[in-house]
Amino acid sequence: MKEFPWHHVFDPSREPVAEVLPSGRLGYMNPAFRQLFDALGRDLRGRSWRDLFADVEALPLQEALDEALTAGVSQIDTLRISPKIASGHVSVALARVPRAGPKPTTAALLVRSAAGNLRGFGEGRGSHAEVSAPQSAAVLLIDAAGRIEEGDDGAAATFGVEGPELQGRPWTTLLHSVSDESSLGIQEATQILSDLAGSGVAPAVGQRSDGQVFAARVRVSRRSSVEGGFVLLVQDVTPLRGLQSALDLSELQTRAALRELQLLENAFDQHAIVAVTDRAGRILYANDKFCELSRYSREELLGQNHRIINSGHHPKSFFRELWTTISRGDTWRGEICNRTKEGSLYWVETTIVPIDSAGERRYVSIRTDVTEQKRIQEQLVQAAKMAAIGELAGHISHEVNNPLGIISAKARLILSDLGAELSPRLVRDLGKIINQCDRLSRLTRGLLDFARPSLGTRSVIPVHDALHRVIDLVRDRIVQGGGEFVVELAERLPKVYGNPGELEQVFLNLLLNAIDAIDVGGRVCLTTEASGTLSDGREGIVIRVEDDGDGMDEPIQQRIFEPFFTTKEPGRGTGLGLSICQGLVRSHEGELTVESSPGQGTRFEVRLPVPESGAEEAPKT
Repeated sequence: MKEFPWHHVFDPSREPVAEVLPSGRLGYMNPAFRQLFDALGRDLRGRSWRDLFADVEALPLQEALDEALTAGVSQIDTLRISPKIASGHVSVALARVPRAGPKPTTAALLVRSAAGNLRGFGEGRGSHAEVSAPQSAAVLLIDAAGRIEEGDDGAAATFGVEGPELQGRPWTTLLHSVSDESSLGIQEATQILSDLAGSGVAPAVGQRSDGQVFAARVRVSRRSSVEGGFVLLVQDVTPLRGLQSALDLSELQTRAALRELQLLENAFDQHAIVAVTDRAGRILYANDKFCELSRYSREELLGQNHRIINSGHHPKSFFRELWTTISRGDTWRGEICNRTKEGSLYWVETTIVPIDSAGERRYVSIRTDVTEQKRIQEQLVQAAKMAAIGELAGHISHEVNNPLGIISAKARLILSDLGAELSPRLVRDLGKIINQCDRLSRLTRGLLDFARPSLGTRSVIPVHDALHRVIDLVRDRIVQGGGEFVVELAERLPKVYGNPGELEQVFLNLLLNAIDAIDVGGRVCLTTEASGTLSDGREGIVIRVEDDGDGMDEPIQQRIFEPFFTTKEPGRGTGLGLSICQGLVRSHEGELTVESSPGQGTRFEVRLPVPESGAEEAPKT
């Protein structure tokens, strides 16, 4: 059996309190309860609570327990303690105790101290010559007119008024109604008592001589003497209310704590990726954010190692250092590149904290998605590179292009004027000089094109016109190389705002790269779509260039638009073509993207926005 949830409330209490299960068996007992009933044996757990009392039928006890479990509280005013324990009587109260989860609701049994028998109303008063009452109860004799004839010692203790001072007072000066609907009231006192006689227990509010009020329950019985009247047994149930209040407060505190934990968990799910692993690295817990970002379900993650999201970006030494740090109990912090289930990469800023709990080592990982920050950081680095290249290009144009032009012109002049007089070897050397000068001149022009912003004039143009001019340039090269060239253009394509020459340069570069990527018998496809959406939601058109070559892996795709990065053989490319294309497309407020997989070919897409005012559609020609 799990620990009683409210033990911290009742352990310090001087009142004997025990837990009663719906079956009537005892569970938790506080120290005061165990001390009171120690005579029955040290281990009372599991025994019926009926064993604590004598001369009592099982049915009333079960009814009181059922009332507490359903209505919240119940009370039995007088029970005789088992002779095996002590002599005397006690008053017991039962209050419903909430339990979280599937465990049944139980009841807390509060036992008031034993009091013995009370005598004090003179001889010859019928069946009330001897009245048994608990110590916390007051007994009042009320005459037929509703005035107090006599009160016992319990009345003096309960109300703070000695016996002689009670005589002749209306009983309503001591007891008031709890509400307008209560059974007790100030007016028509005799009729009220008559109605209550023998009907059970009624709630009331008692008032002491110093003005303090207390929660009370009243049982009314008729007197059998010739004088008539009533006997009132008044029970101070403030401890019972306190017990229920303590239970309610503890329940509210527990619910508040659970709500706070839920709020914290929701806050974590909105921002942080949280995971808990064992010493071997197996995932024991993964929050919603982890599942959302990694694209794995929780079932797919639990029990797995973090290698399931390893991107291959970091060397093995990186993870060896990580594990060395957390294995010696230190916290590790750093950035990690992971891979989703779908294959895309994402970056997380990670803190891993070792925690030892119950002899077990656990690693709590709290991560923040910094993919967007990394992208912005890379853009800043790229901008810095662009600035450096622009400055370099200006210097090259001045310091290199001018001398190159002179060298190339002189070499051409020598070949033109003195070629017949020169040896074949010198003619070949002069030709090499001219070729290298031309090559360097193209390189510097490429640098200038890449570094300088586009200055071409813009107008509303039909993109298909620019594509047809490029198609005419590359078709023969593809066919002569044994490849297949597939062109599928949209019937009507909206015009765009741009520069025809710059767009031709973009399309030509993409097609030439596709031709270089295919083998003999390979395929290059050029398609257009009249409806496409840019990443910011703008409407646009799509120009797509695809090949069925070897494709590229993720690390190469991440660098494909970097200046001077190339996968071609030395001498076949400068690494500036795609960088220039991306710059030109961006200058048209468009987007250039790539999709590729090893062995699956490559697809480049150019998305260009359609003017918001609307451009007429140009027919396919």
